[in-house]
Amino acid sequence: MNVEAKKNELIQWILNLSEEALIKVDEIKERALTEEIAAYSTKGEPLSQEQYANHIKGIRDRVEEGASTYTTKQVKDFVLNQTKS
Repeated sequence: MNVEAKKNELIQWILNLSEEALIKVDEIKERALTEEIAAYSTKGEPLSQEQYANHIKGIRDRVEEGASTYTTKQVKDFVLNQTKS
């Protein structure tokens, strides 16, 4: 499907949305216009560049305060040695 056809399909879909769905689409549009998504959380939530930088800083601070860290090998061993329920 070409870009013009996709735009027309989306226009028709938007014209038939309920008010509640239209509000959600508008929120997505506003968020897209005001913040560029730099990453996604493990829960799938979009993070702006500032939010992502703050997230990384928080991790760094917790590690400096003594939080446990694990090597790739330790994580791999843990995952491979789990028993299935």
